[in-house]
Amino acid sequence: MYKMLPSMATFTQNKTIYQSAGISAFVAICLTIFLAFRGWGVTIIAGQPWPKIKIAQLIMLLAWTLLPPVWLWYEYWFLYLKDHRPGLPLPADLELFKYGQDLSAKMWIAGASSVLVLYFWKDIRI
Repeated sequence: MYKMLPSMATFTQNKTIYQSAGISAFVAICLTIFLAFRGWGVTIIAGQPWPKIKIAQLIMLLAWTLLPPVWLWYEYWFLYLKDHRPGLPLPADLELFKYGQDLSAKMWIAGASSVLVLYFWKDIRI
């Protein structure tokens, strides 16, 4: 008989959470692109208040910088290992799950870096 892997069981049990996270990420990506389009020709002038679009971009960049690692942490400890107890064997697909999270983390850092460049590259002065 087929035994479901822990990561698949985690997804099945928490499908609504994963769907909500996916929809939220899609909305955030659309908003990120919209903010990039709206703020493309706007520059930050030294000694003057920042334009509102640049403040909105900064908030979005902070969200992309902080929220994905928080999600990966939450997913690992509170979804994947929710039922694990000390002394019990680790889930059979733990390495596969960690590999997937490692790839996700690399994609996240590339995405957050791209947003930084897209929003503020012309404003960075060395």
